[in-house]
Amino acid sequence: MRGEFSCVRGSLFALWAMGCVLYAPAMAQDSPPLAGLAVDGPLATGALAGFTADGGVVIRGEEAKRTLAPDELVAWGTFRESTRGPLILLSDGSTLVADPIGLTRAEVRIDSRLLGEFVLSKHVVRGIVLRVPAAAPARDQLLQRVVQRRDAHDWLLLANGDELTGQIMGQRYDEQQRVELLTFTATGAKQPTELPLQRIAALAFDNVLVDDLAPRDTHFLAGLRDGSQLRVASVAERSGRWELTLAAGLKLRLEDESLSEDLIAWQPLGTKVAYLSDLRTTSYKHIPFLTIEWPYFADRNCLGGQLRVGDAVYPKGLGMHSTSRLAYTIPAGYRQFQAELALDAAADSRGSVIFRVFVAGDDGAWQAAYESPVVRGSDPPLPVRVDLNGARRLVLIVDFAERGDELDHADWLNARLVP
Repeated sequence: MRGEFSCVRGSLFALWAMGCVLYAPAMAQDSPPLAGLAVDGPLATGALAGFTADGGVVIRGEEAKRTLAPDELVAWGTFRESTRGPLILLSDGSTLVADPIGLTRAEVRIDSRLLGEFVLSKHVVRGIVLRVPAAAPARDQLLQRVVQRRDAHDWLLLANGDELTGQIMGQRYDEQQRVELLTFTATGAKQPTELPLQRIAALAFDNVLVDDLAPRDTHFLAGLRDGSQLRVASVAERSGRWELTLAAGLKLRLEDESLSEDLIAWQPLGTKVAYLSDLRTTSYKHIPFLTIEWPYFADRNCLGGQLRVGDAVYPKGLGMHSTSRLAYTIPAGYRQFQAELALDAAADSRGSVIFRVFVAGDDGAWQAAYESPVVRGSDPPLPVRVDLNGARRLVLIVDFAERGDELDHADWLNARLVP
């Protein structure tokens, strides 16, 4: 009965919300091969064998290699996140799993187990999370707090929850105590003090001195097996190594023979593939089941955290809650809408929704283009492809199915338009 009621309410929602009168249903030997998504469909299981000069990928299958240009690739591999720190948050949006081994007024020296030691200018580092919360919501909140902080002072969050502002002066190792100490001058203090790094949960640097290096042209998201997520501006082969140049200017090198062991995900952005999360919406409407109103989020789940399904994270997509509707005008030249549908890991294997897609042409008449089966919290992502031939507008709907709207944290993963 609940399922029947959900379907009826869903059709009423569609009619009310849109004025519609129609409704119709080189791999290391021990590394596992990884699959991916191309614009023309799923990629067969294979290993990353290398890159093209423009950032495309070469996939080595059991019988042959396949080369995909950036415009032909949605994503290869699976992005993971690190639940351990420290995390170095760069101003281009990259997150490096690495230990801070030297802080000065001007530089941050870090040590990555995968990539080695680097010296970073402070103007490319937003902050460092030393203690990563185990719970995903708390982890999301802390990372967002560091990234979004805008203040003309350095900032410390202590492990006990206290906060300090002032200036980070340096870092040293105390041989007697066998601890790393941070030298910090608090706002209003005349003399600096030393704090053990183990007492600090996170720190952020003076934002006035940090450059905004978020890439806007064609670039690439890269995921490493330690959980690092990188914004790559370019890739090149140098003497048997692959050199990844981040948007922040940092150059990282991976040995050719360990490429597919250490680099586990690659996703081009700024290509002909248009992600809905990068486009302006024409309207959004949520109808509360009782009284709680939910927003939608671009590249985040409906709680504002990272898009997660299982143990994977998704950099691109839309987070919505039942019952809601999101509308777009389709730019010229796109022939298909694609996405993978799932309930976010925040639903904790609960929740149940129905995904619907409507399109309208020049005559303004809405037509149902897709309706999913009931998608539950434990289900794997469900691929959807909708023909946009003749369509000018697109509407995405999430409706509740069973148990009302309980934990209906729906994700349109990699929601995209392809030419």
